Amino acid sequence: MDNLLKKVGIVTLDGMHNYGNRLQNYALEQVLKQLGFDAVTLIFTESKSKDTWNRICKKLSKPKEILPMIIKKLTKKGVSEEYASFLKMRELKTAAFSNFQNEYLNNIKIPENSDFSEFYKIIVGSDQVWNPTGSGFKIKNFLVFAPKEKRISYAASFGVTEIPNSLKKYYSRHLMGINEISVREEAGVEIVKKLTGRKAELVLDPTMLLKREFWKKLIPTEEYQDKSYILVYTIRGYNEEKQEKLKEFAKNNAFEIIHIMGDFYDEEHRILAPDEFLHAIRDAKMIFTDSFHCGIFSIMLHKPFVIFERNDGNMGSRLETLLTKFDLIVNLYTPEMKFDDIMFNMDFNNVDIILKEGRNHGIKYLKRALKVE
Repeated sequence: MDNLLKKVGIVTLDGMHNYGNRLQNYALEQVLKQLGFDAVTLIFTESKSKDTWNRICKKLSKPKEILPMIIKKLTKKGVSEEYASFLKMRELKTAAFSNFQNEYLNNIKIPENSDFSEFYKIIVGSDQVWNPTGSGFKIKNFLVFAPKEKRISYAASFGVTEIPNSLKKYYSRHLMGINEISVREEAGVEIVKKLTGRKAELVLDPTMLLKREFWKKLIPTEEYQDKSYILVYTIRGYNEEKQEKLKEFAKNNAFEIIHIMGDFYDEEHRILAPDEFLHAIRDAKMIFTDSFHCGIFSIMLHKPFVIFERNDGNMGSRLETLLTKFDLIVNLYTPEMKFDDIMFNMDFNNVDIILKEGRNHGIKYLKRALKVE
């Protein structure tokens, strides 16, 4: 059967306010289309499934091992204000993303109890689809609605370095049900090995499977703005020490500082659509971020960048794997770092060689999993 007649479903997080999520979803759709498939992202409509998070927790033998991860976030001082700020951000970003969503993504709503026989394969990924503390903790993300031979993961992320003991049997059982497994981080490889004995493929995020020239086609040719600027995009903000150092760097180089809004509302931060996000990265003199995908696009678009550790201390394996993979650990922020050294001395020649090898490996994995001749 011609691949053009084969429909491949994608299951990922429904991140209508997250730049990385929308761009990785778009990228995987495009890569599958380049391989000759009809790629469709599945947005499941609500159902009365018995496997909601609460019902699963009630069945766990030791739910206390995972509950503190959630409760800690809900009981800290100021959580109500933070949540209100998050909701306002989400509303504004979702509206700003709507045109990109409608124009570039092939998302369809579908009931969970649908007949999926029309799909040749189903791919879960990328993003934190298997995170036990977040929205990844859903049985649909293990593709149980499809026969095992149709289940594939691409660059799936756990978002943690260890699965709670109370969930290990659950994860082991459902990971064994995935026919072809690939993950995005070294920590994911170790988790799969410990829980199943299987060797998961370590692959690049789908955004890196598309060449730089492809992404540039989404970006207008004109400059983002006339005045030279540095771009700051942090999910959780950044501390006063970094702020003062950035201000000094910007002043010494006559740069404006532009902030893109992270996970909380700030009236001084810009809200951009995903393609505008790429536009701002392309034309910045330098990037400062704690975001995995902002780091990726800094690499892809050859922009000097610095990675901040998350304010909540949760940088995780994602950025460590990324920086180590491309031999860029020097770009991880330290108080002694000199930003001028990064801005003027970054060499992307070796990065491009590694990127090409990683891209070929990721495409090879998908071809094998999808049985492309």
